[in-house]
Amino acid sequence: MIKLDRREVLKSSIAAAAAATMLPLPASAAHPGVTVGAIRWDAWYAGPASLNAPQAQSNLSPQRYQSRAPACATVINDHTISLDSCVSQSAIDAEITAAHGAGLDYWAYDWYGTTRAIQNAWRFHQTSSIKNQMNWCHLWSSYTNFHLEIQSSMADVMSRLAQSNYQRVISGRPLVCLLADSYAVVDLAADITAFRAACGTAGVGNPYIVLVSHPVPIDGVLAATGADALGFYATNSSPIAEQPYSGLVALVEQTWQTRADSGQASIPTAMTGWDHRPMVERPNAAGGPQTAWRGWLDYVVAGTPSEIAAHVGRMLQFLRDHPTECPAQTGLVYSWNEHSEGGSTLNPSLGGRAILDAVAGVL
Repeated sequence: MIKLDRREVLKSSIAAAAAATMLPLPASAAHPGVTVGAIRWDAWYAGPASLNAPQAQSNLSPQRYQSRAPACATVINDHTISLDSCVSQSAIDAEITAAHGAGLDYWAYDWYGTTRAIQNAWRFHQTSSIKNQMNWCHLWSSYTNFHLEIQSSMADVMSRLAQSNYQRVISGRPLVCLLADSYAVVDLAADITAFRAACGTAGVGNPYIVLVSHPVPIDGVLAATGADALGFYATNSSPIAEQPYSGLVALVEQTWQTRADSGQASIPTAMTGWDHRPMVERPNAAGGPQTAWRGWLDYVVAGTPSEIAAHVGRMLQFLRDHPTECPAQTGLVYSWNEHSEGGSTLNPSLGGRAILDAVAGVL
């Protein structure tokens, strides 16, 4: 009998799994050839003992913000909500059903590591009996976290990329998004080179790596780092305390064009909103002041569901009109569930699901 060591067994099993999923699942019939993902930030499901959930719960506990909380939340009284019921398989199954029914193709999970409580939603996604209704991809929370994870747990990363519901683009390339961090001191080019080599060895396909919100200047950054495309998480540079949704949309859609004109591949992001006043007003779970947030006074007045849907529809058309500049033919939506930072979300909230239903009309 031929004996294989653990590394060889892992390599062969990953390669076999990847071969079965090398081609991406077909895009929605409503947007053929184009895929659409939504960004997830999952403090809501982290549980009361985590660092994140108590803060998120505090942000949306004031009565004026309670309608923004995810549908799985419970209103206790006029100044308190509870997120405890969100830590459940049924809560994530309901979101999978809603997202799939609306025509979304995948979720981009803000990624902090499999051991973190903020990854609970992802874990429930993977244990769901309907998990394949929604694909997913990594959106590493920073270049630094990407570096640390591939240094310590590359085999685990390869296993995730081989999953049947991992999102792929351009004939089977796993989609990998990396969010920039201003304090990063890592050698990003070296990390990307090592990561590609590991993907080749594991047989999971050549990753399509997107640098998300990379700091300016962006000229030549793809050639310098070895990444494949540029993207952005969210954007709002209004100097005023309050601006209409139309102003945000104009800025975002101009950013699509600016990235396309840079001569580097990109993926666009559509924005459902930007209103982080809950985080400014209650920057810690005790509700006390925190200087770092006090200058963030700008916010966007909520758009109507039809305005948000029209913006997402224009992103789809932008992708179709720019196949060379956007070769992956995929776009992101900010956001699925940034309830405290973004305000308006695709995820059904205690205030209803009108936005998701409207966006479903263009997806």
